[in-house]
Amino acid sequence: MLQINNHTPFVADLTPYSDVHGRDYAVIIIKGTFKTSALNEPLTLAEEQLPLFYADEFYGEPGKSSVRYPSDLAPNKKSTDVIMLGSAYAPRGQVATCVDITFTINNNSNIVRVIGDRHWQKELSSWTISPPQPFEYMPLVYENSFGGKSPSQPNEQDTLECYEQNPFGKGYIAKKAKPFQGMALPNIENPNELISSPLQQPEPVGFGVISRDWQPRLSLAGTYDEAWQTERMPLEPLDFNPLFYNSAHPNFMFDSALKAGDSFSISNVTPDGGYGFKIPNDQLLVSVSMQSKETTYLAKLDTVVIEPDEDRVLLTWRVAVPCTRKLLLIDHVTIKRHS
Repeated sequence: MLQINNHTPFVADLTPYSDVHGRDYAVIIIKGTFKTSALNEPLTLAEEQLPLFYADEFYGEPGKSSVRYPSDLAPNKKSTDVIMLGSAYAPRGQVATCVDITFTINNNSNIVRVIGDRHWQKELSSWTISPPQPFEYMPLVYENSFGGKSPSQPNEQDTLECYEQNPFGKGYIAKKAKPFQGMALPNIENPNELISSPLQQPEPVGFGVISRDWQPRLSLAGTYDEAWQTERMPLEPLDFNPLFYNSAHPNFMFDSALKAGDSFSISNVTPDGGYGFKIPNDQLLVSVSMQSKETTYLAKLDTVVIEPDEDRVLLTWRVAVPCTRKLLLIDHVTIKRHS
C-alpha cells in the first residue's frame, strides 16, 4: 500500500495525472502556511497549517461569485502563480478617494489603482463620472473590477450579455446597450488605462484567482466536442494548453520559479500601510520508491497566496513523477526539508 512519509510540518498528498499524450504521472503536492515576522524578513512557520483545497473555494455561492482559493489539484504549472486576497486601505487609518497599490517582487513592480464608488451621470449631452466616494478600505475582489452583466435598463432583470473575462464585475456595457444614470463603475483599475468613456472595455485588473470558466483561461482548456468524446475521453484534448492550470491574473504569472530570499513588498494593503516578506529557505526533497528503486526530486514552488488581512502566506510546492502504468507500483513517497 502506498505510503506518504511526510517529515515536514506541511500538508501533502499525491494525485494521479495523465497528460495530453496519455503519459501517467504521480503528482506530489505540498502546502505550507506561514506568518510574516517583520518587513523584508523571511516568513515563519504558522501554528495552524491550512489543508489542501481539492476544489476551487468561492467567496460566496459557486457560479455567482469569484474564486477565493484555487484548487491545489494541478500537475506541474508552466508558470508561477502569485495571488493576493485582501483589501486596499487608506493611509494612516484615514479615508481616501483613491489609493495606489504598488506590488513589488524583487525589483519588478506592478501598480493597481483603487478608487471609491462612482457612477455614470448625464450632463447635457455627454456622460461623465461622478466624484469618487471616500473609503477606509476596499475589498480586492473581482466583483470590484471591470466586468459584470450589461443590463438594458436600470433595475431591469433581463440582461443583454455578461463580460466573459469577469462576469461578476462592474461597468460593462454591451455594444447594443447604453449607460444609464447611476450605473456603477469599477473600483479597481489599471492607472495607465483609466476609464473615461462608456465605450471602453478594459481588461479586468486584480490580484485574485481567474476562474477556470472565464476568458481567456477557458480558451486554454481545448475543444471538448464529439470527436473528443469518441476518440480521446478521458484524456485532455489535443489543443489543451497546460497554462490552463495557472489561475493567477496574467500580470502575476511569472515564467521563472520563485526561490529562497525573493522579496515581496506591497503598499496600502494593511491599515499600517506597508506589508512585505521574503521567501523562506525551505527546499523540499521528494523521494519516490518504485519497485525497490528510489529517485529523489526537488519540489518546485509554483503558487504563492498572500493574505495580508490574515497575516498569512500560503506556499505550494509540486513535483510530477513519471510513472507510466506504474502508479500502483510506488511503494512509498518520502518528503523532507533541505536547507
